[in-house]
Amino acid sequence: MRILFYILFIGVGSLVLTGGHIYLWRRLVRDTATHGRTRVILTWALIVLALLIPVSLGLSRRVDPSFLRWATVMGALWLGTALFLACFLVPWDLWRGVRRVLQRFKRQGSDELAPPMDPDRRLFLSRVAAGTALFGTTAVVGLGVRNAGEILRPLVEVQLPRLPKELSGFRIVQISDLHIGPILDGHFLQTIVDEVNALKPDLVAITGDLVDASVGLIGPLFQPLAKLNPRFGTYFVTGNHEYYSEPLGWPPYLEQLGVRVLMNERVRIGDQVSFDLVGIPDSRGYLFVPEHRSDIAHAVKGRDPERELVLLAHRPNDVVEAADVGVGLQLSGHTHGGQFWPVVPLVGLVHRYTAGLHRHTDTTQIYVSRGTGYWGPPIRLGAPAEITTIVLTA
Repeated sequence: MRILFYILFIGVGSLVLTGGHIYLWRRLVRDTATHGRTRVILTWALIVLALLIPVSLGLSRRVDPSFLRWATVMGALWLGTALFLACFLVPWDLWRGVRRVLQRFKRQGSDELAPPMDPDRRLFLSRVAAGTALFGTTAVVGLGVRNAGEILRPLVEVQLPRLPKELSGFRIVQISDLHIGPILDGHFLQTIVDEVNALKPDLVAITGDLVDASVGLIGPLFQPLAKLNPRFGTYFVTGNHEYYSEPLGWPPYLEQLGVRVLMNERVRIGDQVSFDLVGIPDSRGYLFVPEHRSDIAHAVKGRDPERELVLLAHRPNDVVEAADVGVGLQLSGHTHGGQFWPVVPLVGLVHRYTAGLHRHTDTTQIYVSRGTGYWGPPIRLGAPAEITTIVLTA
C-alpha cells in the first residue's frame, strides 16, 4: 500500500507540475513575446524553479535539512507563488473563452465572419494580464509570508457536563501540525515551547504532524520538547506526516523526551478527581504500519461511561466514531484551516469541521486547530497559526 501511495503521488504530482509550468511559460513568456536572452533566462528560471518543488516536498526528507534548507525554502515559496500566479491567470483565460463562445453564438445564422484580433492588441492584453498577475502575486505572497510568522493564542472555554467541578478551569494547551524539519527548525520549536510554558498548562496536547523527516536527520531538533512542564504531562498522537517519516522511530524517541505517545490508549488525568484522556493514531496510518490501525472502541473499552472523556485524534472526521463511544471533546488538527486562500473554503469539501469549536452532537464537541506551523508554502492567508488554550469547565 505504501508503494502504491508513492507511485500515485509521484505520478499525479509530476503531471500537475509539468502541465502547470508549461501553462505559466505560455502565459508569462511566450504570449508576452519575450525574445532573445530574456526568453532563454525566463525559460530556464521556470525549469529550475519547477525542479525545486520536488526537492522541497520530497528530497528534503531524505537529506540533512541544513544542507538543502535554501533550496527547500525556495521550492516551497515558489510552489505558493505558482499557485497564486495561476489564480490570477486562469480566470483571465476563462473569461476569454466565455467571450469567444458568446461571440460565436451571436454570429450563428449570419454570414458575418469574426474579425481577426489585431496582433498588437492581443500582445497588449497578454502583457497586461501577465503584469497584473505578477504584481498581484507579489503583493499576496508578501502578505502571506509575513502572516506565516504570526501565531495567535486563542483561549477557548469548553463546557463538559461530566467534568468534576473540582477540575473546572483545567487548561489544555494544544499545538498541532508544527512540521519541524526541512524549513521550520529547532529554533522555531524552542520558541513554541517557551510560549506554551508561559501559558501555564495543566496538560499539553500535540495532535499530530509534528515531524517532517526521519529521527536520524532531525532528532536533535526536538530537544526543546523535554523542557515542556505541564502539571499532568505532554501527550502526542501521530498524524499522517509521521508515517512519511520513519513512523516506527518517532514514538520511542519522543517518549525519551518525556512526551507520552498514545496509540489507542486511555489514561487517567487528575489526582483525587479525574477525567479520561484517550489518543488514537492517524486513521490512515495503517496503510504504512498495519499495527497502527486506529481503534477508538478498543481504547475506551471497559471505561466508566459517567466519566468525562477527551479524545486526541489528528483528523477531524474521526469525530463521527468518537460521538458513538461517548467522547465529550475531541481535539484535532490536520486541516491547517486551509492555510491560505483559495484553499481555505475548499478544505470544507473534505472535512466537515475545518477550524474552531463545533458541537457535533448534543454530547460531543470538537475543536480543530489551524496548526502551529505550516506545510509547503511558508504562507498563511485567512487561516492564522495558533497555540490554543482549551479551558475545561464543569
